[in-house]
Amino acid sequence: WNTGVIKMSNEYIMDDKKAAEVKSARSETFADVRQSWVAVVSAVLVGLWVMFTMAPAYDHLVGINWFIFVVLAVMAVGVMMALDDNLNIPHAVFWLAVIVIIASTFFRMYDFPVLAFLFLPTAVVFFTIYAAKEPSKNVIARFFYRHFAFFIHFWNLFLVRFSREEDGKKGNGAKILWGIGISVLLLFIIVPLMFSADMMFENTIDKIFDFDFFDDFFSRLIIGILVTLLGFAFLYTVTVKKGEPRPHDNAGKRNADIGATVITVLSVLSFVFAVFIIIQIRFLIFKAGGVLPAGYTYTEYAVEGYWSQAALTALNLVVVLAAMVLSKGAQGRTKGAINALLTLMTALNAYLVLSAAYKMHLYENAYGFTDKRLLVYLILLFELITLVLLVYSIFKRDFPFIKTVVYLAAAYFAVVACLNLQAISVSQNIQRFEAGKDLDTKYLKYEASDASNQKKDFYIENYDQLSSEWKEDIEYDFSLYKSYNNNQYFTLEEYKERYQEGRSWYEFNLSDYRKYLAGREMLIFLQQQAK
Repeated sequence: WNTGVIKMSNEYIMDDKKAAEVKSARSETFADVRQSWVAVVSAVLVGLWVMFTMAPAYDHLVGINWFIFVVLAVMAVGVMMALDDNLNIPHAVFWLAVIVIIASTFFRMYDFPVLAFLFLPTAVVFFTIYAAKEPSKNVIARFFYRHFAFFIHFWNLFLVRFSREEDGKKGNGAKILWGIGISVLLLFIIVPLMFSADMMFENTIDKIFDFDFFDDFFSRLIIGILVTLLGFAFLYTVTVKKGEPRPHDNAGKRNADIGATVITVLSVLSFVFAVFIIIQIRFLIFKAGGVLPAGYTYTEYAVEGYWSQAALTALNLVVVLAAMVLSKGAQGRTKGAINALLTLMTALNAYLVLSAAYKMHLYENAYGFTDKRLLVYLILLFELITLVLLVYSIFKRDFPFIKTVVYLAAAYFAVVACLNLQAISVSQNIQRFEAGKDLDTKYLKYEASDASNQKKDFYIENYDQLSSEWKEDIEYDFSLYKSYNNNQYFTLEEYKERYQEGRSWYEFNLSDYRKYLAGREMLIFLQQQAK
């Protein structure tokens, strides 16, 4: 750390001639002062938005406020890359569209945001990698390195900015920063001691300040500051130029021929996978001999070990990709044998994916549909598409497999984000119920928050057939009662006031609004029933 500070400081305090000599070896920093201030202002704006509309999380609904936060953050990244002359506009438009579509689930749905939390960070990282003019391999190496060291760079940057010489005199900015930091730390110790040492001092401060307000304000402030620091660090990570790369001494390194090793590994693994698949086909597909352990049904057998099999498919894919990289220089018969074994491994993996889908079908047939089970099907379908591309890349090694899969995944899951999986699941479950099959009542009544229209239609169309317990459960789900202690319904005006109470425009959620409209229809229906 000290070495980095010294290098950056020297760039400012050395004369022009010496500065020119070390310019190529300078430590990482922004290209110019304007970039650094744009990064600071952008990070502060994002932090302020979080502070006033999203923090603390328990005070605010997940709605359009989260969508605006994502858009602001991605725009800040895009602006910084554009200032750095490192933004590929067509690719940036593609990734921005993907991110906006997925982020829109924050105000379109209730439950998909849980998945958006997983997809969005990945999509933003890929935006910084593939929307850059710079070769992606350079961006990746620098990107992940800086994520382990951004706080060091953050401190170094400001230390240099506040310490540069003005008119031959060394600035006192760094000393002031140190003084502020030490003072804050000491005050955290001193002020509580003052409160406990003198009751009247504490009473006087209580009269001057409303601590209920300040407690909430400081919690917001702390979260806002943390987001600002992390936002600045991210902008630094994707924008700052790295010093001149060090020359790599490749002398003495040999490109060893490991074709035989690759063939051996693939042969052994192919045999083991094949034995596993043959045994599974015998019992899972043909149900040979009915020799399952006592107490097991075939549905239970199918579900048992599902996630372990999913891990097997991932491991198989990793082995194939690693073998492709290691055998890149193979020629002749060695290359042909490796390609054949890689194709066999991919085919075996395709079976694992299809059998996983069959297992999910058996599970779904027994217990009904949920959005998560439908999502599993969609993921398995994407895996099959990936395996087709993998077979193509085995025989055409210059095919950009990784990049193609990344772009395909982004577009594919952006389309998935537009689907209302819960509404589809509830519709399928209702069809099962009407066909005389069991219904997953817990999912229908409590978990399918984005299927309010389907649940409302089910309630109204089957009102006379539903038990009183069923009716009450669905009515509680839509909050039609004034109190949980009695079954007195809201009036339409009261229901509207309840929906609007304590809500801000930046907390708007389309799924929540649809639920309100569906509940309103149910109240009108109940009024008609009462007549």
